[in-house]
Amino acid sequence: MIIILWIAASFTFALGNADDFQREFKKSLRKSDIFGVITDVHLHDEPETQCSKYQGKYSNVGCDSDDDLVDAAVNSFYQMLSDAKPGGAAFILHLGDNSWHFKRNNLTKDMVTIYNLTSAVFEKFENQSIPVVATFGNNDFPIKYHLNMSAFYPTVMELYRSISTVEKKSEVADDFDETFSEGGYFSVKIYQPKIRVISLNTLYLSTSVKDAESQKAYGEKQLDWVERTLASLDKDERVIFIGHHPPGISLFYLYEDGEAIGQWQPLLLERFLNITSSYHQRITANFFGHCHSNVLNFAADQMVTISSPSVSPVYGGQPSYQLALLDKKDKSLTDIITFNTWLDYYARQDIVPKFITYESLRKLLRVPNLKLASLLKVQDRLLDEESLPIHTALKSRFYQGRYSPALSPHLLYCFTVNLERSDFLDCIADYGYDTANFSA
Repeated sequence: MIIILWIAASFTFALGNADDFQREFKKSLRKSDIFGVITDVHLHDEPETQCSKYQGKYSNVGCDSDDDLVDAAVNSFYQMLSDAKPGGAAFILHLGDNSWHFKRNNLTKDMVTIYNLTSAVFEKFENQSIPVVATFGNNDFPIKYHLNMSAFYPTVMELYRSISTVEKKSEVADDFDETFSEGGYFSVKIYQPKIRVISLNTLYLSTSVKDAESQKAYGEKQLDWVERTLASLDKDERVIFIGHHPPGISLFYLYEDGEAIGQWQPLLLERFLNITSSYHQRITANFFGHCHSNVLNFAADQMVTISSPSVSPVYGGQPSYQLALLDKKDKSLTDIITFNTWLDYYARQDIVPKFITYESLRKLLRVPNLKLASLLKVQDRLLDEESLPIHTALKSRFYQGRYSPALSPHLLYCFTVNLERSDFLDCIADYGYDTANFSA
């Protein structure tokens, strides 16, 4: 069973004024380590010729990011990490999609394009003395959803190794060369706090791949590696999984096309959950990108996955990044704070965008921390009209200062208790929905 909770990336829950927030945040930092989360940068090298909505510097809502917007976001990101704690974050998670949404049709030519865009984005994270553990998004490949990428992985391997490795702070696992060159997945050891970041390649799990039979062999091989990696953990090592496509039913397709589509192949998802079921007490968090907004997925009673909002404003959301807090004692997740800008305001005035709007996930959900036990209690309140902050966030998306329709609580509830599409359709029919509206 997969339970999904959607929270608008730009919906700002009242936390009081900035001074109150800073005081509370700094108080929390005394007993916390921090890390950063950034995803779906989608750097566009030709926005003026490829996006009709492009209005110049700092891009525009409806376009992918230009270089000025990426610079503004990354610089603000590092400044926020530095202001939060001397020395900055312990590490940064980059959840994929460095490249803009362009059509790929020439493997040799597009491999060069992808390398250049990936290198351009990663260079912005260099010389900061903070390990950056990245993963592949579907737009980080020269051919989308093509399984055999053995010619491509070696071309970018050193880029991913370089930003992951910082002397006295992190190192890639011993099997890095083998697993990266074969399948683009790998793990990184963070020294303090002692965390193993496992970077999944969700290409081999995604339902967007058409050749499911061939994909199964690739997916099983990756999951064999996950099983070995978990079995080899040090006694006091905790785990953070990262990937691009999150598991569970895609709300993105529901919004865009009115379809209910699972994002991972069911058999591979089932095996992943079986493998990790014995380790859920050691899994601190599971972060994914792709959705361009905050999404929480509850997998049965053993795992919660978090999909983070994007830097790119291409789908109408505001450019965002996140800071996450870890309890120093048990390395559990205590809060995630999302910062976003208001791009239309800054771009019109040709001012460097500031990321000063923020939300605390812990406060929005009204939980003491983001441990599994606390988050599972949120499930019981999904249909609770008394829980106004959650209910309001679920009912609408807050983009560009305008509300737009989103999932009703009943529709969301059907997502919470059903993984299979047929069961979902039966559920919404019970609440009076016309299931024909959700057909592919």
